[in-house]
Amino acid sequence: MSNRTPLAVVTAASLVAVAHGQSVTWETLARQSTDVDVAGVPTAVWVPGAFNNGCIDDEGRVVVSNTIQNADATLTNANQRVLMRGVPGALSLIARNGSPALAGAPAGAVFNQLIAGSGVNGITTTFSNSSSGYMVVGGMLNGGSVVHTAGPTQNNSAMWLVGPDGTAYLMGIVGMQAPGAAAGTYLSTNYSGTNLSASSARVSNDGKFLWFSNTAGGDTVTSGTAANNYGFFLLNTGGPSAAQLVFRRGQVAPGLTDGTYVSAFSSFAGILNGGSVLTTATLAGGPTSTANDSAVLLSLAGQQRIAVREGDAVYGLPGLTFTGSFTVNGRGFGADGRFVFTASVAGPDVTTANDMVFCLYEPNGGSRVIVREGDTSATWGGNVFSNVNTTGLCLTADGHVIFNAGLNTAEPFYSYMVDYDIASAAFSVIIRGGDQAAGLPVGVNYAPTFAGSSNPQINSKGEMVVSMPLAGSVTPGTDDRALFAWSASTGVRMLVRLGSTDLTGFALKSFAPIGNAGQNGNGGSTGLSETGWFVMNASDANPDTPTGTDYMMVRAKVFGPTATCTGDFNDDGQVDGQDLGVLLSAWGSCQARACAPDLNDDGQVDGQDLGIILSVWGACP
Repeated sequence: MSNRTPLAVVTAASLVAVAHGQSVTWETLARQSTDVDVAGVPTAVWVPGAFNNGCIDDEGRVVVSNTIQNADATLTNANQRVLMRGVPGALSLIARNGSPALAGAPAGAVFNQLIAGSGVNGITTTFSNSSSGYMVVGGMLNGGSVVHTAGPTQNNSAMWLVGPDGTAYLMGIVGMQAPGAAAGTYLSTNYSGTNLSASSARVSNDGKFLWFSNTAGGDTVTSGTAANNYGFFLLNTGGPSAAQLVFRRGQVAPGLTDGTYVSAFSSFAGILNGGSVLTTATLAGGPTSTANDSAVLLSLAGQQRIAVREGDAVYGLPGLTFTGSFTVNGRGFGADGRFVFTASVAGPDVTTANDMVFCLYEPNGGSRVIVREGDTSATWGGNVFSNVNTTGLCLTADGHVIFNAGLNTAEPFYSYMVDYDIASAAFSVIIRGGDQAAGLPVGVNYAPTFAGSSNPQINSKGEMVVSMPLAGSVTPGTDDRALFAWSASTGVRMLVRLGSTDLTGFALKSFAPIGNAGQNGNGGSTGLSETGWFVMNASDANPDTPTGTDYMMVRAKVFGPTATCTGDFNDDGQVDGQDLGVLLSAWGSCQARACAPDLNDDGQVDGQDLGIILSVWGACP
């Protein structure tokens, strides 16, 4: 179905893929082959294959980031990147390179960095939004009253939160006063794509953002035992003056009075959930040695503590202590201060075959072991537990831990995806490498090893969408991967498979969920909302494109109730202009493919469907 729409309106075809007894409706938000005049730029089209991973909120709004091009080449890297948000048929432009920056920016500033004559993309994509609808816009600025010279007047980089209603809130700007530091100390790290990615940017539902930044000027010391030249800062919609210091290099180690201080932590280490913050750190000073200088710091309800430290006893394993550094993950941290972590242990009878533990920390109970390397319990089917892949885990709001486990077996190395119930200490296997794949023909199996390649999206409720490599009766590169959904109530369901024509009518060539990179500030995924909305990039074998490959961004309601009522295509509880836009953009024949705006199921989106949607106009009953 070809839909060419003006300005920022994009293809809104809705196609149904039948998955293990349940229909999933895929809706196209942006598509290379059909979208024209993108972002309101005459004749502009998407650059093929350049969609960044999308983010989606509880209302199904998707953040789309890509570059645009046109035939006369007037679009360059100084003005071709766009950041848009919306639903099928109604994407709105949020920011564009070369265009004015958002509210609160220096007078005359545009999104761009033009230094030494080269144009560099100004706006950045962070894969970061909140389920409530906040999205991050950050980047480099130029023009007007922008100052590039380093110092407290520098203002050539800034970051905003854009709320669900489109209001832009300036959160931080280079050169701003560093919270919690002496007057004249300023934040010096710019909000470029590299730094935003390194910061593991996460946004909470109430508009908070954890930012790692270097400092300069004022009381900043860059070396020696007094070094304090970076920290974690909590930015928010109140603006730079409302920012708060969380942790700073050189501070006294929480809870200690023996001269121990925080000597280092990584920009990747900070994790936000609501108002709670977690980070791994290195300690120094006082009685600290290499045997106890690694720690995990927790800020809970504004109070800091050392949650766990190298050299601590391992509860339940007499004589053993933690050794080396700790590994934590953003989706493994709860707003109540609980978190899961992996660590090495030392002590009697410890070998390289049993020196790793996967643990749970609880603020009121300390840490305890969930599973230890070398475990041979029944969960693992007689195999030996080896490791946890931390890119595929989540601590859910209802007290479960979902994680990917690697096993040592007599056969090739196998992967398990497991659900651990904290209250009962019971394990349940979700997916086991080598088993028959749900919803697929007999002989099509999950690949034996998948822990590092499944890209699970897991929301804080424990619902999950996972991209699984397949083995057995498959054709490599053609149909050897499929997308599955799981929850405790539904079990595993197949959503779509490579090679299938269910999604677009052409053979599906690829799909790319955001995976572990997409973490929000409330313990969930930016690719799978709390209400069950899911978004991903995909490509198909559309023969009408110059290369035979078409690129798109699609969404589907994978969990929870589907449309609230007839005609409510975006599930916002209203039948209104946005839904009408979806219907009009899908006008014409469905060409043997089911489409949601075909309300009377006659294979056409036409006047009869228009009459139906007008008859149910307004709030859903």
